[in-house]
Amino acid sequence: MSANYFRSDTNQENQTIKVNDAIIRGNMTVAGASTVAGTMGCTGDLTVGGKAIVTGTVQGSQFIQAGPSARFVQATSLSTQVDASGAPAGTRQFQIETVTTSLGFGGSAIFNLLLPAGCLGTSPSYHNVIFSIYDYSGSYASDGTPFAYVASIDPTQSRLRIVVKNIAASQPLAGILQFNINIIGA
Repeated sequence: MSANYFRSDTNQENQTIKVNDAIIRGNMTVAGASTVAGTMGCTGDLTVGGKAIVTGTVQGSQFIQAGPSARFVQATSLSTQVDASGAPAGTRQFQIETVTTSLGFGGSAIFNLLLPAGCLGTSPSYHNVIFSIYDYSGSYASDGTPFAYVASIDPTQSRLRIVVKNIAASQPLAGILQFNINIIGA
Protein backbone atom coordinates (compact mmCIF):
# COMPACT_ATOMS: atom_id res chain seq x y z
CA MET A 1 0.00 0.00 0.00
CA SER A 2 1.39 3.41 -0.89
CA ALA A 3 1.78 6.43 1.38
CA ASN A 4 -0.67 8.27 -0.88
CA TYR A 5 -3.43 6.03 0.45
CA PHE A 6 -2.90 7.56 3.90
CA ARG A 7 -2.91 11.13 2.50
CA SER A 8 -6.08 10.75 0.47
CA ASP A 9 -9.03 13.01 1.32
CA THR A 10 -11.29 10.31 -0.09
CA ASN A 11 -13.20 8.47 2.62
CA GLN A 12 -11.87 4.90 2.80
CA GLU A 13 -14.95 3.03 4.06
CA ASN A 14 -14.67 -0.47 5.51
CA GLN A 15 -10.91 -0.70 5.00
CA THR A 16 -8.52 -2.55 7.27
CA ILE A 17 -4.99 -1.27 7.59
CA LYS A 18 -2.38 -3.34 9.38
CA VAL A 19 0.77 -1.48 10.31
CA ASN A 20 3.95 -2.74 11.95
CA ASP A 21 6.15 -0.26 13.86
CA ALA A 22 4.56 3.00 12.73
CA ILE A 23 5.84 6.35 13.96
CA ILE A 24 3.36 9.19 13.65
CA ARG A 25 4.93 12.64 13.94
CA GLY A 26 1.72 14.64 13.90
CA ASN A 27 -1.81 14.01 15.05
CA MET A 28 -3.68 10.79 14.47
CA THR A 29 -7.45 10.67 14.52
CA VAL A 30 -9.37 7.43 14.66
CA ALA A 31 -13.07 7.95 13.98
CA GLY A 32 -13.99 4.33 14.64
CA ALA A 33 -12.53 1.53 16.70
CA SER A 34 -8.81 0.97 17.08
CA THR A 35 -7.14 -2.14 18.44
CA VAL A 36 -3.56 -2.34 19.64
CA ALA A 37 -2.37 -5.90 20.15
CA GLY A 38 1.02 -4.97 21.55
CA THR A 39 2.36 -1.86 23.25
CA MET A 40 1.23 1.63 22.36
CA GLY A 41 3.44 4.50 23.45
CA CYS A 42 2.40 8.12 23.62
CA THR A 43 4.78 10.93 24.55
CA GLY A 44 2.18 13.66 24.15
CA ASP A 45 -1.50 13.89 24.97
CA LEU A 46 -3.88 11.04 24.28
CA THR A 47 -7.53 12.01 24.03
CA VAL A 48 -10.27 9.41 23.93
CA GLY A 49 -13.69 10.67 22.89
CA GLY A 50 -15.52 7.40 23.48
CA LYS A 51 -14.73 4.41 25.64
CA ALA A 52 -11.17 3.33 26.32
CA ILE A 53 -11.09 -0.40 26.92
CA VAL A 54 -7.87 -1.65 28.46
CA THR A 55 -7.33 -5.36 28.92
CA GLY A 56 -3.71 -5.03 30.08
CA THR A 57 -1.85 -2.58 32.28
CA VAL A 58 -1.92 1.19 31.89
CA GLN A 59 1.43 2.77 32.68
CA GLY A 60 2.48 6.37 32.58
CA SER A 61 5.44 8.47 33.59
CA GLN A 62 3.14 11.37 34.48
CA PHE A 63 -0.49 10.73 35.36
CA ILE A 64 -3.81 9.70 33.91
CA GLN A 65 -6.42 12.42 34.07
CA ALA A 66 -10.03 11.30 34.15
CA GLY A 67 -11.87 14.60 34.05
CA PRO A 68 -12.57 17.28 36.60
CA SER A 69 -12.13 16.58 40.29
CA ALA A 70 -13.70 18.12 43.39
CA ARG A 71 -12.58 18.14 47.03
CA PHE A 72 -14.91 18.28 50.02
CA VAL A 73 -14.23 18.40 53.76
CA GLN A 74 -16.52 16.74 56.27
CA ALA A 75 -17.84 18.93 59.09
CA THR A 76 -18.58 18.18 62.74
CA SER A 77 -18.18 14.38 63.13
CA LEU A 78 -17.28 11.19 61.27
CA SER A 79 -20.99 10.38 60.85
CA THR A 80 -21.83 13.79 59.32
CA GLN A 81 -23.11 13.67 55.73
CA VAL A 82 -20.81 15.16 53.07
CA ASP A 83 -22.66 17.15 50.41
CA ALA A 84 -20.77 17.09 47.11
CA SER A 85 -23.92 17.70 45.05
CA GLY A 86 -22.70 21.18 44.10
CA ALA A 87 -19.62 19.86 42.27
CA PRO A 88 -19.15 21.17 38.72
CA ALA A 89 -21.03 19.33 35.97
CA GLY A 90 -19.16 16.31 34.67
CA THR A 91 -17.16 15.78 37.86
CA ARG A 92 -16.30 12.10 38.24
CA GLN A 93 -13.47 12.27 40.80
CA PHE A 94 -13.99 13.28 44.41
CA GLN A 95 -11.58 13.68 47.30
CA ILE A 96 -13.23 13.56 50.71
CA GLU A 97 -11.44 14.61 53.89
CA THR A 98 -12.94 13.57 57.22
CA VAL A 99 -12.78 15.39 60.50
CA THR A 100 -10.11 14.27 62.96
CA THR A 101 -11.46 11.03 64.32
CA SER A 102 -10.86 9.19 67.55
CA LEU A 103 -12.96 6.16 66.63
CA GLY A 104 -12.31 3.48 69.25
CA PHE A 105 -10.79 0.13 68.40
CA GLY A 106 -13.39 -2.16 66.87
CA GLY A 107 -15.69 0.85 66.35
CA SER A 108 -17.39 1.99 63.17
CA ALA A 109 -19.12 5.05 61.77
CA ILE A 110 -21.34 5.54 58.71
CA PHE A 111 -21.82 8.66 56.63
CA ASN A 112 -23.55 9.52 53.38
CA LEU A 113 -21.86 11.20 50.44
CA LEU A 114 -24.29 13.12 48.22
CA LEU A 115 -23.09 13.40 44.63
CA PRO A 116 -24.33 15.57 41.74
CA ALA A 117 -27.63 14.39 40.27
CA GLY A 118 -27.14 11.68 37.64
CA CYS A 119 -23.47 11.17 38.58
CA LEU A 120 -24.07 7.49 39.32
CA GLY A 121 -25.96 6.89 36.07
CA THR A 122 -29.49 5.66 35.60
CA SER A 123 -31.07 2.24 35.26
CA PRO A 124 -29.98 0.04 33.55
CA SER A 125 -26.60 1.79 33.00
CA TYR A 126 -25.29 2.40 36.49
CA HIS A 127 -21.70 3.47 36.87
CA ASN A 128 -18.96 1.72 38.80
CA VAL A 129 -17.41 3.31 41.88
CA ILE A 130 -13.72 3.00 42.74
CA PHE A 131 -13.06 3.88 46.38
CA SER A 132 -9.82 4.03 48.33
CA ILE A 133 -8.20 5.54 51.39
CA TYR A 134 -5.35 7.59 50.00
CA ASP A 135 -4.11 9.21 53.19
CA TYR A 136 -4.31 8.87 56.96
CA SER A 137 -2.68 11.54 59.11
CA GLY A 138 -2.24 9.12 62.01
CA SER A 139 0.37 6.39 62.26
CA TYR A 140 -0.95 2.99 61.24
CA ALA A 141 -1.24 0.53 64.14
CA SER A 142 -0.09 2.94 66.89
CA ASP A 143 -2.97 5.31 65.96
CA GLY A 144 -5.44 2.60 65.02
CA THR A 145 -5.92 0.95 61.65
CA PRO A 146 -8.59 2.53 59.45
CA PHE A 147 -10.64 0.44 57.07
CA ALA A 148 -13.36 1.96 54.87
CA TYR A 149 -15.69 0.82 52.12
CA VAL A 150 -18.79 1.80 50.16
CA ALA A 151 -21.64 -0.08 51.82
CA SER A 152 -24.36 0.94 49.38
CA ILE A 153 -24.93 2.92 46.21
CA ASP A 154 -28.23 4.71 45.64
CA PRO A 155 -28.32 6.11 42.07
CA THR A 156 -31.84 7.51 42.48
CA GLN A 157 -30.64 9.75 45.33
CA SER A 158 -27.07 10.12 43.93
CA ARG A 159 -25.80 8.90 47.26
CA LEU A 160 -23.05 6.62 48.52
CA ARG A 161 -23.14 5.20 52.03
CA ILE A 162 -19.59 4.90 53.38
CA VAL A 163 -18.55 2.84 56.39
CA VAL A 164 -15.36 3.62 58.33
CA LYS A 165 -14.02 1.06 60.80
CA ASN A 166 -11.07 0.83 63.12
CA ILE A 167 -9.74 -2.70 62.80
CA ALA A 168 -6.85 -2.23 65.23
CA ALA A 169 -6.60 -4.62 68.16
CA SER A 170 -6.49 -1.93 70.83
CA GLN A 171 -5.66 1.58 69.62
CA PRO A 172 -8.25 4.24 68.67
CA LEU A 173 -7.95 6.12 65.40
CA ALA A 174 -6.17 9.43 65.82
CA GLY A 175 -6.16 11.41 62.61
CA ILE A 176 -7.81 12.60 59.44
CA LEU A 177 -8.77 10.19 56.66
CA GLN A 178 -8.77 11.16 53.00
CA PHE A 179 -10.72 9.14 50.46
CA ASN A 180 -10.45 9.08 46.70
CA ILE A 181 -13.65 8.24 44.82
CA ASN A 182 -13.81 7.76 41.06
CA ILE A 183 -17.04 7.22 39.14
CA ILE A 184 -16.43 5.11 36.05
CA GLY A 185 -19.05 4.92 33.29
CA ALA A 186 -20.83 1.64 32.79
